[in-house]
Amino acid sequence: MAGGIPDLLNSAGNALNEISIVQSDLALSLGNQVFQWGIYNSDNTPAIIPDNIISIDYKKEYRISDYPIENGNFADYNKVALPFISRVRMSVGGSSLDRSNFLAALDAIVASTTLYNVVTPEHTYPNANVVDYDYNRTESSGAGMIIADLRLEEIRLTGQSSFSNTQSTTDQDPSNGGQLSPSAPVSNPPVPVSAAAVN
Repeated sequence: MAGGIPDLLNSAGNALNEISIVQSDLALSLGNQVFQWGIYNSDNTPAIIPDNIISIDYKKEYRISDYPIENGNFADYNKVALPFISRVRMSVGGSSLDRSNFLAALDAIVASTTLYNVVTPEHTYPNANVVDYDYNRTESSGAGMIIADLRLEEIRLTGQSSFSNTQSTTDQDPSNGGQLSPSAPVSNPPVPVSAAAVN
């Protein structure tokens, strides 16, 4: 006993003091940085708000030519980047209404053509669209919680062409598009005559 405080309580107090020092040091080293995880709109607002982001998977793949290449001629056009694929696992619990609203939001986001950003603390992966989602619930796992996996694929954006000083198509004269096949005049078709009427 030190100072009338049992050793066990004294060591617990020291441990709490050390934890608070570590937390303050961590806060000083991180500053006001907010760690973001999830699927965000282009204006940096959450596209869907779950209770938790459980995991984010990311896959970047390249394809290379599989035909014979002359020695030393393997170049950048022989290796093509495919759109990235990301899988975001999220969960929602709460009331039945909360889970129902979450499923409605999933249906809306997968049907949309909106481009989203997959955000992690280290990197943001832009221009992805949700292509599918799935979840599995059983009586022993997930009865009061939905754990959903959303799969996103990168959408490749290209530059738009801009033209200046173009002529108006309404001001142009009609042009000859080639020779036209002559059409025979339409006349009244002959009336069939029966064999009995001829005799």
